[in-house]
Amino acid sequence: MDNLRAALEWAAGDGTDRKLRLAAALAHCWLNRGYQGEALGRLVGALDRGSPAPTRERSTVLDWAGFMELNRGNRARGRGMGAAAAAVAPAANDKPALATALRRVAMFAWNEEGPSAHLRAALDEAIAYALSDED
Repeated sequence: MDNLRAALEWAAGDGTDRKLRLAAALAHCWLNRGYQGEALGRLVGALDRGSPAPTRERSTVLDWAGFMELNRGNRARGRGMGAAAAAVAPAANDKPALATALRRVAMFAWNEEGPSAHLRAALDEAIAYALSDED
């Protein structure tokens, strides 16, 4: 993991999406290895230092950070990050990222409301984007 940490530091602060891309790629690894606290800090750091442009990487990092916040019990912060991911993805013209973000929004709805019309609508929208083959 030390080499990955070094790579993240190397990628930091250059004004590009490099750190966002790397953080997005590492999120699943961190989660599976039990580094959720560190992962969240690094994901938020990547958001703070990366380009603010609406990109797939920014949406993916927001989505992962929201998921990790939810797992830590920070529902409001997680929900906000999930909503931000769902807002960034269409601006980046990225339907797969939008489908993933909407699925996460549905997960937040499930945790807060249980089965509901809002949950069904979020899942239906996520499925529609996931199955869409248009660019």
